Amino acid sequence: MNDLSIPYMIGYIVFGLGQLVVLTACFILFYKQRSAASVLMLLGSVLAVIVGILGVVLPIAIARTSDPEALVRTQGMISVVNGLVYILFATGLILLAIQQPKKR
Repeated sequence: MNDLSIPYMIGYIVFGLGQLVVLTACFILFYKQRSAASVLMLLGSVLAVIVGILGVVLPIAIARTSDPEALVRTQGMISVVNGLVYILFATGLILLAIQQPKKR
């Protein structure tokens, strides 16, 4: 293993742990409060984990079997899907914030 790959591995592990914490929080929120907001946040979080895994696995598989253009296209599509997933999560978060009563 090359010393340059260690920071990347640590980054993937830390990012993955962060995603799992958010996913757990979304499951708890969905369990306690079933609303459109919690559904959107849970769906966005689940999809973020799936897209995150695909974002690691797909480029490796494509780099081994295809040309560089296919790799760049795949990474671009993953970026677009990842952005859409976070918009989905953020929409749920905004709905949750709107639903919360104002405290005086």
